[in-house]
Amino acid sequence: MVAAPAWTRPGYREALAASFSEVFWLEPALGRLDPGPEEIAEAIEAGAKAVLCAPVAGDCSALPAIEELCARRGVVFALDGRASVGSRVGELGPERFADLVLLPADGEPVPSLLSAAVLFGHRDRLDRAGRPRTTLRMSIPAALRLVADTLRYEPRLRLLWSGPSEQSPAPGLAQGRVPRWYFAAAQARLFQSNERWAQRARHVRDLHLHSSHLPGSSSIEDPAGSLAAGASFPLRVTDARLVRRKLAELGVHCVPGLADWVAPQGARGPRARQLADGVLFLPLHPFYRPDDMGFLTEALRRAVLRSGGGAPDSLAPALEPLPSLDGKLAPAVSEHPKLRVVSGGAA
Repeated sequence: MVAAPAWTRPGYREALAASFSEVFWLEPALGRLDPGPEEIAEAIEAGAKAVLCAPVAGDCSALPAIEELCARRGVVFALDGRASVGSRVGELGPERFADLVLLPADGEPVPSLLSAAVLFGHRDRLDRAGRPRTTLRMSIPAALRLVADTLRYEPRLRLLWSGPSEQSPAPGLAQGRVPRWYFAAAQARLFQSNERWAQRARHVRDLHLHSSHLPGSSSIEDPAGSLAAGASFPLRVTDARLVRRKLAELGVHCVPGLADWVAPQGARGPRARQLADGVLFLPLHPFYRPDDMGFLTEALRRAVLRSGGGAPDSLAPALEPLPSLDGKLAPAVSEHPKLRVVSGGAA
């Protein structure tokens, strides 16, 4: 039996059904988007031998307690940290937790420009949990071969081999052997993203401030000692679909595919259902300019007000046209997008 969130990354739907004989579906923790230690403890008591967590908005606050609980009970703890790079618990990022950690190859939280990911593992922890060592030894080279194939035409990486750039082929990879520079490239990108966490943190603070007074909406505050500064900013509203549509009309497209139903309909708990119907994810990027943040916060304010905080029957207040980033008024808001998630997930 494996424990997995009922409402999480949709890519796990087929994998869980194909790989495990039984799945214990986890509810979100009270006031959070993801399961916490109490939910994990309930799953372990029910017989779960492995736990999967995939924080949909980069919230790492519960990871230390979950890691300690799983280690004490001899349960394998797997973490999909692709939305959590840049988030912090004290001074630690998501790569410091769990027995198996999946991280983006380009060191950026999803949505990512690259589809590759790197699997990291703590071999001693897996041995204690009874996991065969051969699984980890085979998985890391396979993951890094995927990184190599994805990054092979990156201009900065091409400097690492000789010959004219237009004629030089990408270096080959011997079976079962990974060149050291592949590790260095993935590690450098991850480190670079971690160094930019303070920029996302400023954007998160701005969005908390601007959403605190909006009717019918509330942001999810970070617990003391932790900071969620990943790929998106979650906001709870009365009707997320309505507010999301209003935002799209103003040129702000919420992050798609970040969270969806994984559990069958009969296995969905009340907390998960409530969150799935009432949470939207605003895009975050470390390179937003002040004008970008101003546009995003103003679009959020207008979308929430025009939907009455997500209440479909509320009257939309009269608002002036939304200014564009160059200071001119947008003649037709729907034809003047300024901030969106484009193909490939780049903000």
